[in-house]
Amino acid sequence: AAVARAFVARLDPATGDGLASLAAGAGVARGTSIVTAPSGNAYWAGNEQGGARLFLRRLDPDLAVINEITPACSSCDPRVARTLSAVAITGGFQGSLDLAVGGPAPLIANGGADVFVASLAPHAGAFTEQKTKKFGDGATQIAAGIAGGANGGLFVVGAFDGTLSMGGGKTK
Repeated sequence: AAVARAFVARLDPATGDGLASLAAGAGVARGTSIVTAPSGNAYWAGNEQGGARLFLRRLDPDLAVINEITPACSSCDPRVARTLSAVAITGGFQGSLDLAVGGPAPLIANGGADVFVASLAPHAGAFTEQKTKKFGDGATQIAAGIAGGANGGLFVVGAFDGTLSMGGGKTK
C-alpha cells in the first residue's frame, strides 16, 4: 500500500510519547526534513500531490501552522535549514519553480533536474524570498541536504551528472 500522508510529531523528552502531531498533505505527501528555531517554532519541508508540489510550513510549538507555501514543483524533494536571519530550503526541481508570489522570476530548469537554493523569511502567513538561485546543466543535479553556517553561509550536499557550477568553479 502506498504511504499517503505526511506527518510531524513533537515527542516528550522524558517518555518519548507524542505531545502533539500534525498530519497534512494533499494527495500522496511526504515530509522530508524539519529544523527547530530557538523560539520553539519548527520549519517543516516536504512534498505533496505525489511530488507535484513542495511545502514549507512554519509551525508553533503545538504544531499549528503559522506560515506556509505550497508552490508547484515537479520532482521536488526539499530539505530545510535555519540561517542567521531566515530559513533556507534546497532540493531538485524540473520545469519551473516559483517559491513566492511577487518574488523574483520563476526558476527554469536547464533540462533534467536542477538544484535550487532559496533563503526565505516568514511574512504575513507565507514566506518572502530573500535570495533564490538554481544550479545545473542539461543533466540531472539534486540537492539532498542543507545546513546553515555560523557566518550566515550555507552548506549544500547532493549528487549530479554532467557539470555542476555553484558559482565558484565547476565540479566535474
